[in-house]
Amino acid sequence: MIESSIQARVGRAIILSTCMTPDRVDEDHYIVRSSDGRRDYYVDLESECCTCPDSINGHTCKHVFLATIHQAKA
Repeated sequence: MIESSIQARVGRAIILSTCMTPDRVDEDHYIVRSSDGRRDYYVDLESECCTCPDSINGHTCKHVFLATIHQAKA
């Protein structure tokens, strides 16, 4: 169950990476727009957390994965 939810989040991040670029604040911090375009979330890659509800509830969210993908491309 846990593994499939992580795979789903990674999958959504990969899809988002084709049409969305997070704004880099510094080496490990990004601002990522929500997928509905209504909010911005602050992502801290060093601690692998985000200000979105999913991350606040203890999950590694798609925004963290998206920022990680973006960082790896840079």
